[in-house]
Amino acid sequence: MIKVVAITTLKPGSDPAEVERLWREVHVPRVRQYLVPELKRYVFDTVVSSIGEASVYFGMPELYFEDEESAQRAFARLMKDGPDAFQQSVNVIARLIVEEREMEL
Repeated sequence: MIKVVAITTLKPGSDPAEVERLWREVHVPRVRQYLVPELKRYVFDTVVSSIGEASVYFGMPELYFEDEESAQRAFARLMKDGPDAFQQSVNVIARLIVEEREMEL
């Protein structure tokens, strides 16, 4: 299984509470519409603070897929439709396809 992660910041003048509302009410339904059935799990991590410096980041979505081809196919459908109000309120600093490996403690 792989996941797609993105690092986001708010665009200048964006209200964090309003952007979170747009994520839940506008963006999540579009994710369901365009990324399912390939999407297996969807998590949005909202930044509450940072370690060692002031945080400029808003959040980090994690989208889980069986493989890279599934992720690419699903995202192609979403991107073809253009950005929604949530996507227009954030800057995507990086969008990465990663493989999660859990380390034993």
